[in-house]
Amino acid sequence: MKDRQRKGAILRDNWRDRFEEFAERLAGENVYVTIDLDCLWAEGAVTNWENGRFTLANLEWALRKLRESAPITSGDICGAYSPPKYARWKQRFAAEFDRPKLAPPNLEKARPSNLATLEKLWPLLTG
Repeated sequence: MKDRQRKGAILRDNWRDRFEEFAERLAGENVYVTIDLDCLWAEGAVTNWENGRFTLANLEWALRKLRESAPITSGDICGAYSPPKYARWKQRFAAEFDRPKLAPPNLEKARPSNLATLEKLWPLLTG
């Protein structure tokens, strides 16, 4: 509830308007875009982290809107699931302490799911 009362809060019902304002302020600027797949809900990407609330359609819309105002000169897409491997026990401890306790995904489904998402986002990112 506090978020709804905070001035300038970006919410589910106003994020597109706020993003359009942001994109317009970038008019003519060269833009680098990083897309971390964990911003997508679980149907959009399989990641090592908790999933966000954006749909693939949300990201497609945002990239198109951004491209209307500013050239995307470069970017990257990161965050696809990879099985955790650690060289030292301290790394394992830190990672397990920091990461959410999620069941490992079905790797046979993870790769095709993430690939389908990348195939839709990459052309929008690269123009």
